[in-house]
Amino acid sequence: MIARLLITVMLAAVMGCTNVYASEVLPTEAPPTEATQSATQPEEWVSLGKWKITHYCACHTCSGQWGHQTSSGARCTEGVTAACAILPPGTEVMIEGYGKRIVQDTGSGVRGHHLDVFYESHRLCNDLGIKYREVFVKKK
Repeated sequence: MIARLLITVMLAAVMGCTNVYASEVLPTEAPPTEATQSATQPEEWVSLGKWKITHYCACHTCSGQWGHQTSSGARCTEGVTAACAILPPGTEVMIEGYGKRIVQDTGSGVRGHHLDVFYESHRLCNDLGIKYREVFVKKK
């Protein structure tokens, strides 16, 4: 519960929320130096740390009755769709080694710092397995 609250407050601050509570809770960070700024982290993206990355497709095993339908109403699209329980729908994320994705789904087994990335191929999803990658969220 506390982790979820912290992520929510962090996202509110990153996305330009003027909520007084977010500005009071978040520490002020010094600007990154050349030594601390990652080469894979453009200025407009903020790291959320390492997250669990899993993979799903539209088959009955992965998606049950939902198939290509997402909880946001969008159709699952390879190279676009990701599922996450703690980031709001429409959030643009960049996953190390995967590129940009948009949170369009929630996923029944997706909890905490976990993104489920959509692919059309069930075999590819199985072959990719579970990864742990740095996740960035786009500043607004």
